[in-house]
Amino acid sequence: MARLAVALGALASRAVTRSAGYGVAVLITGAAGVGLLLTGWAVAWTAVALTGYAWERRTRS
Repeated sequence: MARLAVALGALASRAVTRSAGYGVAVLITGAAGVGLLLTGWAVAWTAVALTGYAWERRTRS
């Protein structure tokens, strides 16, 4: 378990990009932005699935 923590810490400490400004922007808005993006995709795929289900139910009758 300790090795996993060390490995994750090493990965997390590496810079994703070479631009420090971008890194700061990601730190400031990253969590909110990613959360909104994932929520948006989840809502979109749920709508697609429900639309497909409703269409399938109508065509079976």
